Order: sequence, then C-alpha cells, then structure tokens
Amino acid sequence: MKKGISLIVLVITIIVMIILAATVIISLTNTNIINRADQAVQLTNAKQVQDLVALAWADAYAGGERDIVKLQEAVDKVVEESKIDTNRFEITVTTGGVTVVDKNEQTKPEDTTPEPVVLTAPTVAVSNNTLTITDTNAKVDRYIIYVNGVEKTTTTVKTFALDELDLTTGTYKITVKATASGFEDSQASAEATYSVISFVIGTTTYYTRTGSTWTEWVNSKYNKAEATTSGTNIYVGSAYVTTSGSTAVDATATINAGATYSLYTPSSSGGSSPHGGGSN
Repeated sequence: MKKGISLIVLVITIIVMIILAATVIISLTNTNIINRADQAVQLTNAKQVQDLVALAWADAYAGGERDIVKLQEAVDKVVEESKIDTNRFEITVTTGGVTVVDKNEQTKPEDTTPEPVVLTAPTVAVSNNTLTITDTNAKVDRYIIYVNGVEKTTTTVKTFALDELDLTTGTYKITVKATASGFEDSQASAEATYSVISFVIGTTTYYTRTGSTWTEWVNSKYNKAEATTSGTNIYVGSAYVTTSGSTAVDATATINAGATYSLYTPSSSGGSSPHGGGSN
C-alpha cells in the first residue's frame, strides 16, 4: 500500500515539474529573453543587422501587419532595443521586406575627372634691362611676371624689357609663372634680382638700372628727358650733361647712384652757359 502511494506521489511530482518547466519556457519565449540576450551581442556587420531586422519585419508581417508605418515601427523597435548604429547602417523598410546597407563598406563612385596637368616652372635670368625666360613646356599661352611676389604684368614672349615696368629706386625679386588653357599654372620660377637707382640732372630726378651707362639709359624707357647722344656727349635739348662745370659726362661711363649732374649749354658766340644742379 505504501509503495503504491509513493509511486503516485512520484508521478504527480514529475507531472508538476514538467508543467513548471513548460511554463518557464513559454514565459521566456513570450518575453523574448533569449532573443534579447542574442541581440545584446554587439552587431558588427550588415549581415547580423539584416538578420535581426528581417526577423522583426517577418514577425510583424506574420502577425497581420501590412501597413508600412506599422512595419517600420516593428523594425524601429528592435533597432532601438539592439542599439544598432543608424549612422553606420542604413535600414530601408518596405511592404516587401527590409534591406540594410553598411555605409562604411559602400564604394564611392570613382572620380573620372582627369587631374589637370601642372606646367613646369620656367627659369629666368636678368641681364642689363632684359628678363630672359627659359621654358620647357610644350605649350604656354603667356607668362605672368611677379615683382617681389606681386603680379606686375604678363607677356607672351620669352624676352621682356624690365625698364617697361617703370620701377623706382630699390632692389626687386623677379619671378615668373607659366600659364596655358587646360593646364594648371606652374609654380613660380626661382628669383632673379633687378636693382634700380635714381640720379638727378639739373633739378629733375631720373631712374635707371644699377650699373647702367649713359648710352644705355638714353636708349631705355627710363629716359623721360628725351636725352640723346652725340659723339661721347649726352644732350638734353641743346645742353649737354656734365659732371662739373663744362666737363661733359662720357656716354660710355656708368651713372652713379644718387649723383647730381649739371646741364651745360654752349653759347652761339663761342662762350658757354652752365645751368641747373650741382655736381658729383
């Protein structure tokens, strides 16, 4: 009799345990704890995210949802709960499914715009008043001339008269860039030095390059006095330029920076008439 009762109690105990186990399993399933534990694992690629949001979409769809808003809400909920990085993953929900794109893995369209060809920097040299440009580029439309880093003028030829720049007293750094249509401008060339001095004839100040002779000055754009040469003399009008008194400057001599020269006019009767300025 006791054995019979014990057996019945054992059977009842087993049945109760089965019921409790089933209840726990149903409870875990209903609260989605297992799935949530899986979702707690960091989602590191688009495949993981795709599987998760697709399951959320399928659950909603299987539950009778057909409205895009409701389907979106179901997906948004699991995205928020799983802390999916929406800055990285682009999730698109439609009535036909859901897609995921990893923005980090998207291939940017290749830029097929050709890089502009950069022209080679020319080289420059200064001799007297002439700037000479040496260029190895196959095509150049023009050259940009800079004085102390500031654009001064342009030229289409490779020899340029610096006296045309009308510079006053000072030492200048001359650089040049090459430019052409369809190409990127070259870098500036290395610097070439050009120096200008001032001097006075009578009471008027004039300019010329450092080291210039009187003949060179007469033949340059610096000659604002419209001076001329006659033999070895330099004339301004009917008067010739002197160093002192009636001593004429030599046309081949170098003009001294800062010097003051006089003008001397020979008289028609054989005498002479000095005028203007002192001497140096």
